[in-house]
Amino acid sequence: MAKASPTKTLPVDGGTIAYDDRGAGPPIVLLHEAIADRHMWDRELPALAQRFRVVRYDQRGYGDSTPATSEYSSVRDLKALVDHLGLDRPVVVGPSVGGAIAVDFAVEYPSAVGGLFLIAPGPPSGTTLEMLGDVRAELETDERVSKEIGEAWKAGNVDLAVEKVRGLWGAALQGEELERFRQMVRRNAAEALGDRSSQHDTRGKPPAVPRLPSITIPVEIVVGDRDAPMQLPFAMLIAKRVPGARLQVLPGADHLPNFTQPKEFDRAFGAFLDRVFAGR
Repeated sequence: MAKASPTKTLPVDGGTIAYDDRGAGPPIVLLHEAIADRHMWDRELPALAQRFRVVRYDQRGYGDSTPATSEYSSVRDLKALVDHLGLDRPVVVGPSVGGAIAVDFAVEYPSAVGGLFLIAPGPPSGTTLEMLGDVRAELETDERVSKEIGEAWKAGNVDLAVEKVRGLWGAALQGEELERFRQMVRRNAAEALGDRSSQHDTRGKPPAVPRLPSITIPVEIVVGDRDAPMQLPFAMLIAKRVPGARLQVLPGADHLPNFTQPKEFDRAFGAFLDRVFAGR
């Protein structure tokens, strides 16, 4: 098993991002969700580092990274980290908003990435409702609960906000994984609930959606059948517009399939890594 290494930091425009760099072999970069931080990969990191070089990092304001107080680009942050570490066409793993960042990264820097593994990805920049088909019912649920989360946060009721988040994105969580989820959301509440840094993010200029057909690398998308209702339409949009992209729906999984269906998640992720890195 790869030995642990101290968390490192990289200066970026207006701040620093914290990252871990473990193992050796073909490179993987792990992003995280908007309701988590890099520690959502605590289970997977040591196992992956036995075969791969694995980098995980905290986005602006999450975990040990500094919050943004002025304009920045989450896509340029990712590019700065890849360049700094000299990673050769890594597989970029993007859950939720990390998935949206990963897609924007792939269209902006196509030669810098070898594959995308997207987990319930958020909408790439430039997504409009008209592109998603009839999602009125799904959107109504999403907007209602998101409004309730925002109201609880503004009222200072963090516990209620966390439980509302759990209801929308963590419906399948239970036991130790549920408590782990709650701790991550509370730890990152200023970002996860208050959008402290994301309001300054300028990624997606020009927008990614019109350029999705230009993506030629392998792309795998997984989404749980117990996830928030808008996640499947977002995933389908990417799957339809990226040539050769594959979409899997994982039974019993919510927004964190590596928490709620770890065996199925590992199977899907492992098969994708074998496909991308064959011969490398």
